[in-house]
Amino acid sequence: MPSREFAPSVLVGADDIPTRWEVQNQRPRWLGIGATSHWAAMASYHEPGLACARCLHPRDELTTEPIPTVAFVSFCAGLELACYFLRAKAGIAGQLAGQCTYLSPLRAEHIWRTPVAVRTDCPSCSSYTTRAA
Repeated sequence: MPSREFAPSVLVGADDIPTRWEVQNQRPRWLGIGATSHWAAMASYHEPGLACARCLHPRDELTTEPIPTVAFVSFCAGLELACYFLRAKAGIAGQLAGQCTYLSPLRAEHIWRTPVAVRTDCPSCSSYTTRAA
């Protein structure tokens, strides 16, 4: 990815993990990611002081097979990403306990919200400072 200045807030809808890493390496002030995996939707947000996208997904999936997805799962990932973005733009502080949301629309009664731990070996977090949870 060519080096260029990104907008202060960046939203990424990409199932490809290395794409998320590349955007994170551009160090936007606020990064939101929405993606699908294994018939589930996930969304997360990242900003200085919090774990980055590479902390959340430190390894790429080792597969050359197509990733199964369906439109309503992608919609759920995008909807959760939009909610994170709107809260950030409205000045509503994000909750560390909900930095990442993972859900299966086929079993929507089980929505998993979790903090993301900063990895001490993360190459992308070198310019970010950590804050206590």
